[in-house]
Amino acid sequence: MVIYGHSRYLAFAKHGDGAWTDVPFSFPVCLINIVCFKDKVMALTMVGTLILIDMEVPDCPRALWLASPPEDEKGWKNMYLVESSENLLLVLHYNHHLMFKVYKFDILKSKWMASVDLGNRLLFIDDYGCTSVSACGYFKPNCIYFAQDNLGSSVLPQQEQNMTVYSIKDHNFVDYQINANPSHLGNQLIAEH
Repeated sequence: MVIYGHSRYLAFAKHGDGAWTDVPFSFPVCLINIVCFKDKVMALTMVGTLILIDMEVPDCPRALWLASPPEDEKGWKNMYLVESSENLLLVLHYNHHLMFKVYKFDILKSKWMASVDLGNRLLFIDDYGCTSVSACGYFKPNCIYFAQDNLGSSVLPQQEQNMTVYSIKDHNFVDYQINANPSHLGNQLIAEH
Protein backbone atom coordinates (compact mmCIF):
# COMPACT_ATOMS: atom_id res chain seq x y z
CA MET A 1 0.00 0.00 0.00
CA VAL A 2 1.10 3.54 -0.66
CA ILE A 3 -0.22 7.03 -0.05
CA TYR A 4 0.53 9.12 -3.12
CA GLY A 5 -0.11 12.39 -4.92
CA HIS A 6 -0.96 15.90 -3.84
CA SER A 7 -4.43 14.77 -2.75
CA ARG A 8 -2.96 11.87 -0.70
CA TYR A 9 -4.75 8.96 -2.38
CA LEU A 10 -4.31 5.32 -1.38
CA ALA A 11 -3.27 2.55 -3.77
CA PHE A 12 -2.23 -1.08 -3.42
CA ALA A 13 -0.55 -3.80 -5.43
CA LYS A 14 -0.52 -7.52 -4.74
CA HIS A 15 2.20 -9.94 -5.76
CA GLY A 16 1.91 -10.46 -9.50
CA ASP A 17 -0.04 -7.26 -10.20
CA GLY A 18 1.27 -5.30 -13.15
CA ALA A 19 0.10 -1.95 -11.79
CA TRP A 20 -1.11 -0.13 -8.69
CA THR A 21 -4.86 -0.09 -7.99
CA ASP A 22 -6.53 2.89 -6.30
CA VAL A 23 -8.63 2.24 -3.19
CA PRO A 24 -12.00 3.89 -3.76
CA PHE A 25 -13.51 6.09 -1.06
CA SER A 26 -17.20 7.04 -0.88
CA PHE A 27 -16.23 10.23 0.94
CA PRO A 28 -13.38 12.73 0.38
CA VAL A 29 -10.22 11.98 2.36
CA CYS A 30 -6.68 13.21 2.64
CA LEU A 31 -4.61 10.39 4.15
CA ILE A 32 -1.50 10.98 6.21
CA ASN A 33 -0.60 7.55 7.59
CA ILE A 34 -1.26 3.83 7.12
CA VAL A 35 -0.30 0.90 9.36
CA CYS A 36 -0.91 -2.83 9.49
CA PHE A 37 -2.62 -3.70 12.77
CA LYS A 38 -3.64 -7.28 13.61
CA ASP A 39 -3.61 -8.23 9.92
CA LYS A 40 -5.82 -5.24 9.04
CA VAL A 41 -4.85 -2.08 7.20
CA MET A 42 -5.70 1.11 9.11
CA ALA A 43 -5.49 4.59 7.64
CA LEU A 44 -5.50 8.00 9.31
CA THR A 45 -6.88 11.12 7.64
CA MET A 46 -5.58 14.65 7.99
CA VAL A 47 -8.51 15.51 10.29
CA GLY A 48 -7.88 12.50 12.55
CA THR A 49 -10.48 10.05 11.27
CA LEU A 50 -9.48 6.38 11.57
CA ILE A 51 -10.42 4.24 8.57
CA LEU A 52 -10.25 0.46 8.10
CA ILE A 53 -9.26 -0.65 4.61
CA ASP A 54 -11.16 -3.90 4.07
CA MET A 55 -8.98 -6.04 1.79
CA GLU A 56 -11.28 -9.10 2.06
CA VAL A 57 -13.71 -7.80 -0.57
CA PRO A 58 -13.31 -9.89 -3.76
CA ASP A 59 -13.29 -7.13 -6.38
CA CYS A 60 -11.69 -4.12 -4.76
CA PRO A 61 -10.89 -3.02 -1.22
CA ARG A 62 -13.32 -0.70 0.50
CA ALA A 63 -12.81 1.98 3.12
CA LEU A 64 -14.84 1.83 6.32
CA TRP A 65 -15.06 4.64 8.87
CA LEU A 66 -13.96 3.42 12.35
CA ALA A 67 -13.56 6.43 14.62
CA SER A 68 -13.41 10.19 14.86
CA PRO A 69 -10.39 11.89 16.43
CA PRO A 70 -10.29 12.14 20.25
CA GLU A 71 -12.91 14.53 21.59
CA ASP A 72 -11.84 18.09 22.50
CA GLU A 73 -8.44 17.73 20.79
CA LYS A 74 -7.56 20.63 18.53
CA GLY A 75 -4.47 22.47 17.38
CA TRP A 76 -2.11 19.56 16.76
CA LYS A 77 0.71 19.99 14.27
CA ASN A 78 1.13 16.33 13.31
CA MET A 79 -0.55 13.01 14.01
CA TYR A 80 1.02 9.58 13.90
CA LEU A 81 -0.59 6.15 13.82
CA VAL A 82 1.52 3.30 15.20
CA GLU A 83 1.16 -0.31 16.33
CA SER A 84 2.77 -0.86 19.73
CA SER A 85 2.64 -4.11 21.68
CA GLU A 86 -0.68 -5.29 20.21
CA ASN A 87 -2.20 -1.80 20.62
CA LEU A 88 -3.07 0.79 18.01
CA LEU A 89 -1.85 4.21 19.14
CA LEU A 90 -2.54 7.72 17.95
CA VAL A 91 0.16 10.26 18.82
CA LEU A 92 -0.68 13.96 18.61
CA HIS A 93 2.19 16.44 18.39
CA TYR A 94 1.42 20.04 19.34
CA ASN A 95 3.49 22.85 17.88
CA HIS A 96 2.67 25.81 20.16
CA HIS A 97 4.77 24.18 22.87
CA LEU A 98 6.56 20.88 22.68
CA MET A 99 3.93 18.45 23.82
CA PHE A 100 2.63 15.06 22.78
CA LYS A 101 -0.56 13.23 23.69
CA VAL A 102 -0.95 9.49 23.21
CA TYR A 103 -4.25 7.68 22.71
CA LYS A 104 -4.96 3.95 22.54
CA PHE A 105 -7.74 2.69 20.27
CA ASP A 106 -10.47 0.71 22.07
CA ILE A 107 -11.74 -1.69 19.40
CA LEU A 108 -14.92 -2.62 21.29
CA LYS A 109 -15.99 1.00 21.79
CA SER A 110 -14.54 2.28 18.47
CA LYS A 111 -13.07 5.15 20.44
CA TRP A 112 -9.68 6.66 21.30
CA MET A 113 -8.80 6.44 25.01
CA ALA A 114 -6.12 8.59 26.68
CA SER A 115 -2.97 6.60 27.44
CA VAL A 116 -0.18 7.58 29.82
CA ASP A 117 1.77 4.34 29.96
CA LEU A 118 3.55 2.53 27.14
CA GLY A 119 4.96 -0.05 29.55
CA ASN A 120 8.46 -1.05 28.45
CA ARG A 121 7.97 0.53 25.01
CA LEU A 122 9.16 3.83 23.57
CA LEU A 123 8.32 5.69 20.40
CA PHE A 124 10.71 7.12 17.83
CA ILE A 125 9.07 9.94 15.85
CA ASP A 126 10.35 12.14 13.06
CA ASP A 127 8.63 14.36 10.53
CA TYR A 128 7.69 11.32 8.45
CA GLY A 129 6.49 8.61 10.81
CA CYS A 130 6.47 6.79 14.11
CA THR A 131 7.94 3.46 15.27
CA SER A 132 7.48 1.60 18.54
CA VAL A 133 10.34 -0.43 20.03
CA SER A 134 11.21 -2.07 23.35
CA ALA A 135 13.29 0.06 25.70
CA CYS A 136 16.87 -1.10 26.17
CA GLY A 137 20.20 0.31 27.22
CA TYR A 138 20.10 4.07 27.52
CA PHE A 139 16.73 4.45 25.80
CA LYS A 140 14.09 4.98 28.48
CA PRO A 141 10.66 3.34 28.44
CA ASN A 142 7.43 5.34 28.28
CA CYS A 143 9.14 8.15 26.35
CA ILE A 144 8.91 9.67 22.90
CA TYR A 145 12.19 10.30 21.06
CA PHE A 146 11.42 13.02 18.56
CA ALA A 147 13.95 13.92 15.85
CA GLN A 148 13.86 16.91 13.55
CA ASP A 149 16.52 17.38 10.93
CA ASN A 150 17.55 20.67 9.41
CA LEU A 151 17.84 19.44 5.85
CA GLY A 152 15.67 22.28 4.59
CA SER A 153 17.40 24.95 6.64
CA SER A 154 19.61 27.55 5.00
CA VAL A 155 20.75 28.78 8.45
CA LEU A 156 21.79 25.60 10.27
CA PRO A 157 24.39 23.17 8.93
CA GLN A 158 22.80 20.04 7.51
CA GLN A 159 24.77 17.78 9.86
CA GLU A 160 23.07 19.22 12.94
CA GLN A 161 19.99 17.45 14.18
CA ASN A 162 17.78 17.99 17.19
CA MET A 163 16.47 15.15 19.34
CA THR A 164 13.88 15.73 22.05
CA VAL A 165 13.08 13.10 24.66
CA TYR A 166 9.56 13.57 26.00
CA SER A 167 8.36 11.71 29.10
CA ILE A 168 4.73 10.67 28.60
CA LYS A 169 4.18 10.19 32.33
CA ASP A 170 5.83 13.43 33.55
CA HIS A 171 4.97 15.63 30.52
CA ASN A 172 8.49 17.07 30.45
CA PHE A 173 11.22 17.02 27.84
CA VAL A 174 14.96 17.32 27.34
CA ASP A 175 16.48 18.66 24.11
CA TYR A 176 19.66 17.33 22.55
CA GLN A 177 21.66 18.60 19.63
CA ILE A 178 23.50 15.78 17.94
CA ASN A 179 25.94 15.72 15.08
CA ALA A 180 26.09 13.28 12.20
CA ASN A 181 27.39 10.50 14.49
CA PRO A 182 24.32 8.98 16.22
CA SER A 183 26.47 7.36 18.96
CA HIS A 184 26.89 10.85 20.46
CA LEU A 185 23.20 10.85 21.38
CA GLY A 186 23.65 7.66 23.39
CA ASN A 187 26.64 9.13 25.21
CA GLN A 188 24.63 12.29 26.03
CA LEU A 189 21.68 10.26 27.33
CA ILE A 190 23.92 8.11 29.54
CA ALA A 191 25.74 11.15 30.95
CA GLU A 192 22.58 13.13 31.73
CA HIS A 193 20.40 10.36 33.13
